[in-house]
Amino acid sequence: MVLKKFVISAILASFIGVGAFANSTQANAATWHMGTPKKLRGTWTDKYKVPRGGIYDALYINAHIVNLNERAPYLANVRYERLNHDIYKFYGYDIEAGRHYSLKVHYFNKKHVRTYESRHKLDLYK
Repeated sequence: MVLKKFVISAILASFIGVGAFANSTQANAATWHMGTPKKLRGTWTDKYKVPRGGIYDALYINAHIVNLNERAPYLANVRYERLNHDIYKFYGYDIEAGRHYSLKVHYFNKKHVRTYESRHKLDLYK
């Protein structure tokens, strides 16, 4: 009697275990969002490091455009992906170069961001 209950419970447990693994599909929500996050919008510069009248680096972000200086890509039709809590990856079309381009931005606080562009990092402030 005890053996019969043990066999039945073992068979039942195996079916439940197989059913749990067979139906384990992961939800993969859309991670790319159109536009830019509101907390990153605005003008970010490193002007404090440059003497008066000198050339400084700047990052301009509005709802659908990201521009990193005049010498760097001007991204239109921007999408972004949230990689980590405060790290964002922008992807857009560089109009001048005629190709797609991506840029990673780390948001530290409302006064400080860091950009990562092709092995270079740049700290910018509001």
